[in-house]
Amino acid sequence: MTDLQNPAPTSALTAALRRAFRSAHYRFDTPRGPLLLQIGHYSEPLRQLLHETGHACAAAITAYNPGGQPRDNDRNQGAQQQLERELLSMGLTCFPGRHEDPQGQWPVEFSALVLGLSCSMACRIAARYGQLAVVWSDAAGTPQLIEAAAHTLPAR
Repeated sequence: MTDLQNPAPTSALTAALRRAFRSAHYRFDTPRGPLLLQIGHYSEPLRQLLHETGHACAAAITAYNPGGQPRDNDRNQGAQQQLERELLSMGLTCFPGRHEDPQGQWPVEFSALVLGLSCSMACRIAARYGQLAVVWSDAAGTPQLIEAAAHTLPAR
């Protein structure tokens, strides 16, 4: 499914955007309570959630601000709702969340923590929504910043 209002990203992940992603707080509402994730920081609660639910990985994914370019809230909300419907139609377990900039330079971006979503599938979905990157973790519980374009190249 392609969303014509959310073109594929036309720019690479810049150093400034990479810093913004790495410093962001990724907060999710789970049955175990609030979950805070940060890039490169081990999360025992995430590791436990994955273990208890029998999943080997998780991805934080949003449809907000494609290409790292701010856009109006109505378009962001509509795209996010479409993304969440797509994820649920795939039978995936999702928890609502938000990405927050602790310095307050970026507005909150609503997102979903998706259990069992492989890195390559998360990147393919993110690219369809114009996203430059996803936050992904294996069962070890340390979230990583993954550039979507690096995992969505056509097969040769």
